[in-house]
Amino acid sequence: MTGVRLDPVIQSDNFEFLRNHAVAENIVTFQIPIGLSDQTSTGRLISRPLDIRDVPAGILYLGQLKGRTLPVAAARFASQLTSALASQFEAS
Repeated sequence: MTGVRLDPVIQSDNFEFLRNHAVAENIVTFQIPIGLSDQTSTGRLISRPLDIRDVPAGILYLGQLKGRTLPVAAARFASQLTSALASQFEAS
């Protein structure tokens, strides 16, 4: 929002790769909390959360094919995910 344009050099969905590359090249990487590891406690990486005001809101969709009955494990996971996200939304 400050008008500074950032052009990523590397994009990846592999948390391990991004962590290791940041350590090896002494660069900045962005990850969601689940992508953090023990390296933050050993001092190899430093983690700082972004201010919620600096991150535009996103939309997350959870869907399934119309008329499809999910396997028990998938249905349970979808239910737990929906509940967890709903309770997190209500808390904020």
